[in-house]
Amino acid sequence: MIPDFVLSNILFIHYTMNLIINCYLDVAQILKKMKNKNSIKIFEDVHEEFLKDKNKFIREFKKRHNDVGFKVDTVDLIPNNDVYQTLSNYILNTKFAEEVQIETYLINSRVQIHKKFNVKIRNSVTIGFTNGSHLRFCPYEKNGIEISRIYVKEQNQNKGDGTLLMNIFFNSILESLKQFPEIILECTGEVGYGETLIINDIQNQTKFFRKFGFRVNQNESKYPYYVKMVFDFKKLVNNEFNIEN
Repeated sequence: MIPDFVLSNILFIHYTMNLIINCYLDVAQILKKMKNKNSIKIFEDVHEEFLKDKNKFIREFKKRHNDVGFKVDTVDLIPNNDVYQTLSNYILNTKFAEEVQIETYLINSRVQIHKKFNVKIRNSVTIGFTNGSHLRFCPYEKNGIEISRIYVKEQNQNKGDGTLLMNIFFNSILESLKQFPEIILECTGEVGYGETLIINDIQNQTKFFRKFGFRVNQNESKYPYYVKMVFDFKKLVNNEFNIEN
């Protein structure tokens, strides 16, 4: 009998090679560096303001959002972690084609969880295409990554943009980290806001991410408004080999 750790390594190597050879041939054709837009205000500056007077910072932050019609109940500041730093450095220093845009921003992500609106302030990296499709990721807890958005305009849906973005993202992880870290994402049935808002049913969102090994965390999900999904490498391998799961 093959020990579990050996089998895991064999599956990882096989899957990695299969992923790179079969999934990334198209990606390889378009990879080349593009300009990097740095955050206007970096996380360290905001964190310094936060530490000076936490209550004042949160009070003023809530007021600014409430004044323009965005309710905020809780505010979290999430610093960079080593995994995010390694992955973002790799992406920012990799050569991408003109069709691929890499941007970095300090963002405020607002998510509704059971009638409460939480805002997370953190750095982010966006991998995008010139047609507007993009994937954005952020640091998550001590050594994790959160996919905070995959956005594809309605006229570009069902053409492979979302899959290609996920493939570039996974390939970057394998190249920079050599293994998959903890990866999570949140589904709310919406992507974007204002004029860019797209309503996308939570069932459609979870169906897409299940193809890439994500599964719903039942304990932290609040149907039908909010679903948290967690990446499971074994599920990704099962999907690759068409194993029932």
